Amino acid sequence: MIPVAMVAMLFATSAFGEEKSGITVVGVGKVDAKPSIVELTGTVNGEAELAGDAVTKFRGNRQSAIEAIEALEISGLTIEGTGVSVNSAMTQQQMQAIRQGMAPQGDSAGKLAVSEPLKLTLIGVDEMDTEMLLETLVKIVDAGKDSGIVIGSLPTTINYGYNANTSTPLAKFKLTKIDELKAQAYEMAIADARKQAERLAEISQVKLGPITGIREGNLPKNNTQQVVYFNPYMQQQDDDDKFTSTDLRDITVSITLQVDFSIVGNRDE
Repeated sequence: MIPVAMVAMLFATSAFGEEKSGITVVGVGKVDAKPSIVELTGTVNGEAELAGDAVTKFRGNRQSAIEAIEALEISGLTIEGTGVSVNSAMTQQQMQAIRQGMAPQGDSAGKLAVSEPLKLTLIGVDEMDTEMLLETLVKIVDAGKDSGIVIGSLPTTINYGYNANTSTPLAKFKLTKIDELKAQAYEMAIADARKQAERLAEISQVKLGPITGIREGNLPKNNTQQVVYFNPYMQQQDDDDKFTSTDLRDITVSITLQVDFSIVGNRDE
C-alpha cells in the first residue's frame, strides 16, 4: 500500500482531465536563517499654535535626535526619514469633544503638529550574540527617547464600518540574501521530490524517468471550489513581510514544488 503521507499520485490526471503516465509528487525545501537586519520605528515631531513655529520646533527636534543617535557611533546603524506630515496635535478625545460641541481640554488643543516617522536600521545582526544585540538596541532606544523620538507607534483606530486597533511593533527583524536562500530551498525541494518518486517507483515496480514538469505550490484539489472574499481594507502581505519577524528568531524560507516524473517501463524489463 502506498503511504498517503507521501502526497503523491500515480498515473495522475492533469488539470485539464487528460491522463498521463507518470508519478507526481510534492517536494518541500526549507532553509532556516538568522535575520541580518533589525529596523526600529520612531517619530520626531514639533508642536505649536502657529505653523511656522511648529516647523521650527520640528527641525530642531529632528536635528537633536539625529545627533544623539549618531553620537552612539554604532557601526551599521543608519537613520532615514520617511516623509513629513502636518496635522492637528489634538488627541482623539479632544476631537470627539469638538464634534459634540464642547471645548477641547488639554495643552495640545488648537496646536499644529509637524512630524516625521524615522526608520533606524541596524545591519550585521546575524553576527551578534543575543546579549550584544539587546545591549545595542537598549542604547538606541534610550538615546532616541532622551532626544524626543517617540519609539514605536501608538494604536490607531480605523473606521471602515468596524473598529480595529493597529500598532507598529518596536522592532522588525529581516532576512537578506533571500534569493540565495530560496535557491537552496529549491534544490532541497527537488531532492525531496526525487526521493519520494524513487520510493514510489520502487514500490510500484516501475522505472523512474526524467522530470517532465515542475510547478510551484501544492497539488490541486479536484472538484473543489474555492470562494475568496476580497476585503479592500485588509492589509496585503508583500514578499518582504514573509521574511520579517517581530521576534529574534530564525526565519524560515520555504519552497513547495509539484514535480512530475515520467515512467519509462517496468523494473523487470
